[in-house]
Amino acid sequence: MEESTSVLVERFGLRFEEDGLPRIAGRMLGLLMVSAEPRSVDDLAEELQASRTSANTNARLLERLGAVERASKPGDRRDYYRVVDNLHERMVDARIEQMKTTRDLLSQAVSCCEGREAQVHERLCSFAKFYDDMVAVLETAKQRWFDEQNERPAPGGAG
Repeated sequence: MEESTSVLVERFGLRFEEDGLPRIAGRMLGLLMVSAEPRSVDDLAEELQASRTSANTNARLLERLGAVERASKPGDRRDYYRVVDNLHERMVDARIEQMKTTRDLLSQAVSCCEGREAQVHERLCSFAKFYDDMVAVLETAKQRWFDEQNERPAPGGAG
């Protein structure tokens, strides 16, 4: 793996680790992101200098998270993995759902804390409004992105 790719792959690992996920899973996703072809667990383990067991466990984790999917090659019994085509959409959807859950919790807190100190009520209302606004912004941005994609001609096609 060339040095610039190696640095990028390691940054993916660190980013995953910040979210409480295994660093090796992030490194695997980073390597798959910059790979044109699906990779076997053996290939991933070797290139990332990880054990085959760790690579296999984390490939399944990435698959459960919806980030990668299995692929096969004719005549080869090994499992190969590749990044799902719509990973960015899944990531945004997950963030939107997380923000909705937090917004709903904050809205419940506002109702629950009616009649308490004005400072507490204002704080909760402000947080709830922030999350409500962020959900709206992300949903609008996602819709704009979809609209732009639908306006573009398909790659390689006449348009």
